[in-house]
Amino acid sequence: MTAQAHATAVLSLLTGAGITVHDGAVPANPAYPYAVLYTNPGDRDATNLDYSSDVQTYDVQVTSVGASAAAARITADKVNTALVDVTPTVTGRTCWPLRVAATQTAREDRDVTIPGTATHPHYAVAVYRLQSVPS
Repeated sequence: MTAQAHATAVLSLLTGAGITVHDGAVPANPAYPYAVLYTNPGDRDATNLDYSSDVQTYDVQVTSVGASAAAARITADKVNTALVDVTPTVTGRTCWPLRVAATQTAREDRDVTIPGTATHPHYAVAVYRLQSVPS
């Protein structure tokens, strides 16, 4: 399976939880709050005796964005609830439950000004580890 299939599984978990999520790019003038999903192309590792790369590991970064620090934290909490310890479904693969691999504190994005205001959005970042093996 591809990195896209694994990313789609995570996107489905987030949208199923009612979170507005963008896949790698945010449109101009987005509605707040929202989340942005980024994934790496994945790592491969062998756990079987023939040394074929059967385990796929992905780092899935979700950036939670809000019009205030509180909104960014609330969105990050919703993302955590939707993902932590949840097992995604990927056709042809058996996934392990998602785990938090790293986080960053919520901070203000001074490079962006919310239209019609003099305020800046805030964002918080969490990286989740997604691993799977063939079914």
